[in-house]
Amino acid sequence: MKLPFLLPIALLAGCALFEGEDAARRRYAELVEHPAAPAPVPEAAPPTPPSEEEVDIARKPVLGIKDCLRLAVLRSERLHAQGEHVFQADLDTILNATALGPKVAYHFAYFKQQEKVEAPGQPNESQTHWFTLQQPLFRGFRDFYAVAEASDKKDIAEAGLRAAKIDVALDCGRAFYNLLTVERSIGVLEHSLELQNTRFAEVKAREDNGLARRTERLLIETERARTEADLARARRDLVAAKAMLAFHTGLPDARVEAPEDTPRAPGPVDAYLDQTKNRPDVASFAHEVDLHKHEIREAQGEWLPDMSVLSDLWANRDGTFTGVVWDVTLQLDWPIFDTGKTLTKMRIAESRTREAEREYADARRRAATDVETAYQALLASLDQIPALETRVRAAEENVKLLDADYKAGIATNLEAVDAENVRRQAHLDLERERYNARLLELQLRAAAGDDTLAPAPYPPSERN
Repeated sequence: MKLPFLLPIALLAGCALFEGEDAARRRYAELVEHPAAPAPVPEAAPPTPPSEEEVDIARKPVLGIKDCLRLAVLRSERLHAQGEHVFQADLDTILNATALGPKVAYHFAYFKQQEKVEAPGQPNESQTHWFTLQQPLFRGFRDFYAVAEASDKKDIAEAGLRAAKIDVALDCGRAFYNLLTVERSIGVLEHSLELQNTRFAEVKAREDNGLARRTERLLIETERARTEADLARARRDLVAAKAMLAFHTGLPDARVEAPEDTPRAPGPVDAYLDQTKNRPDVASFAHEVDLHKHEIREAQGEWLPDMSVLSDLWANRDGTFTGVVWDVTLQLDWPIFDTGKTLTKMRIAESRTREAEREYADARRRAATDVETAYQALLASLDQIPALETRVRAAEENVKLLDADYKAGIATNLEAVDAENVRRQAHLDLERERYNARLLELQLRAAAGDDTLAPAPYPPSERN
């Protein structure tokens, strides 16, 4: 009866398949040569309203690194999504645990057959109502290992959430220190431009009085133009840096500040290496090893028998068994031959276990390498800062002396201009390295898997 309806559908499908290249060309023309209006995009979910803690932090006049990191953690949609993975893993654990408990169901059946035969106890029409209770007694421990696997998946999801928190905090720290670096660079360039404007006016006056050549003024004008160009670019970089930090904090016009002193030297590297065993990605691989080991046990459980008890409670039953109220069935199933299905599952689980163990070992080695690299990079940065500070002091003094010598006719204009360029670059290098050292400190903590990089709730103070 259904063949006449299915035949046109089959013919249409066959035509579409045999058209081949012609159909592809028409589709290409629709999408590329003569594109139609794009399909409407579903609207995004409304943003989560800010919490009281976010509001309290946002009210502070100046935000420190801890404030920004905490806001980033509170506002991250990525972390909210990762939190749903943890919640789903919790529910999956409960779902697997339910297989250990009893199941109760209600059934209703209405039966009617053609009245051809009259048989005692076998009516041609009947209604049956009954309840069933089924309780698994033994399933080769597969249910218990399934619960253990679900618990491993929950641990993996929690490790993923920890890793995401550290990543979000580290990204926010990069944006925070990048913004401060740009701000300080702008300050250095603005100060240098003021000095160059003053010097340009002085040389211009000397040129008008015949005491300086035109090339001296042009040299200063050239350097001033370069400083103006660097300043214009830095101001654009500042807008971009604020936008990046606002992505994490939600505060586009927030004032930020960090300590200007040099960060302290890190402790022994062994202390950071010891923390890597709890690093989220390393812990995730460790839990994955346990997960596949439980898969092996679950596969082995299929060689063991299944035993369950089934009980029926009859509310209404017509026919031969009228009046029977209950029955109980004890059922035992023991697989004897499955063409190697169970053995194949075991071998697959064993292979996955070995794979996870290799990935776990690689993750531990990679974590140790990350710590060593970040540790040495931080030490290198800290070693540079004293020399850069000395360079700044010497450059400042050199500028003052050459300026006095130039006015006295002892030094040349070129020497004075070069001294100012060195002074400006020395300040820029020092400011960048100070904040680079603080960023490297965050990277070292992230490499070690330090969960405190993403701050927990804290009472907002004047400055953190």
